[in-house]
Amino acid sequence: YETVGRARNDPHRGLATMLQAGYLRGLRQAERDAGEMGMELGVQVSPVIYQQDHQTELALLLLLLSGNLDSIAESVIAAMVTAFADSVRTGEPLSGALRNVRTAVDKVGNKRTAAMTATAIVGAFAAAQLARYAQLGIRSVGAVPEFQWVTAEKPCPRCARLAAADNGRGRGIYTLEQARGFIPVHPFCRCRWSPVGI
Repeated sequence: YETVGRARNDPHRGLATMLQAGYLRGLRQAERDAGEMGMELGVQVSPVIYQQDHQTELALLLLLLSGNLDSIAESVIAAMVTAFADSVRTGEPLSGALRNVRTAVDKVGNKRTAAMTATAIVGAFAAAQLARYAQLGIRSVGAVPEFQWVTAEKPCPRCARLAAADNGRGRGIYTLEQARGFIPVHPFCRCRWSPVGI
């Protein structure tokens, strides 16, 4: 999986680097959380990310992201063809047709790619937290919901539901197995996990 071994022309090289950075931040957050609980950490983050289970997790995240990117590419192509065909059908000059195609690419490709990228980074962060918590013997986590705005007093409604759900352990408390795949809750989600106990 390592990005170092990827060819410079590999289209997934940038995605791999981005996911690895998000994953590394999640590992660091998990270790900060564990340290705040008074836990002895042993091996620190740098060598931890190269352990096989973390490399496997990163490879799976990249595979999911690559599939999403392929879906976006298909949507962009379809939007471009539709925009160009509509322009030809209505008699637009070539400059107008090209402008319509650019607008279609911006609408479909750029917005969806931005949402996909931000969401993937949060997903990598959350996956890393859960994986590192498991290594450290932490078995339960609590959802820390995002707030709609930096100054908001209430979390986003979808994230609030995650933090309010009772899975038999208390409100917003999940086993590591239950927690997998919940975060990100939605595109641009900024939720994270926090350890509850050992």
